[in-house]
Amino acid sequence: MINRLLVAMTAALVLTFPSLGALAQEARGNLTQGVPVIVTDPQECPDPNRYTLNQDIYSLDNMIIRYLIEMMTSVSAEVQVIQPPDRTRIDAYLKALDDFRVWMVTSSPSDYPATYKLFYCLSEKPDPIYIASAPIRDLVNQLIVMEGELVLSQSSRLSSGILPQDDVRFQSYLARLNSYLLNYHDQAAPNDHPRTTELTRLINGEEPR
Repeated sequence: MINRLLVAMTAALVLTFPSLGALAQEARGNLTQGVPVIVTDPQECPDPNRYTLNQDIYSLDNMIIRYLIEMMTSVSAEVQVIQPPDRTRIDAYLKALDDFRVWMVTSSPSDYPATYKLFYCLSEKPDPIYIASAPIRDLVNQLIVMEGELVLSQSSRLSSGILPQDDVRFQSYLARLNSYLLNYHDQAAPNDHPRTTELTRLINGEEPR
């Protein structure tokens, strides 16, 4: 009985929030859950323009995509102030990205000569256009740009590790995200934007609430 009720509630949520349901479907289809899609020709990837030769960049990119989806489907994505639980999670996401970066820098790189020319297909980036929350939208947009810079970097052509120049850039991207949270979001007077929040939903084809 409880299971049937949960299924019915989930179906109702998907019908009420079509963009959220579409995003969940996209997440199921795109995240590889730790099983990389490896091909000998990038044209075999779902998106031939989204691939890397670097297994560490592949793992880091999957982390970023997962965090994007977490933020876009959070409670805070519906309001104009990031809620405390989500604020704590976002801090943890940014720390995890920096911890992985530190591991990339400090671990011994390997050139993997026998498998170097294999391509790791990357997950598709979610579309952030429907996000009602201005601060979540700002963070998501910055993360998407950071992810794009990482995928197109010189380090993405290595078999593992990260070049010093790209490491400095990645640190600067994380510092900018942290600065946005600490020096803008946490300091700015909260605004609920009651009219334009609804307008964002209408622009994206959602029913008014």
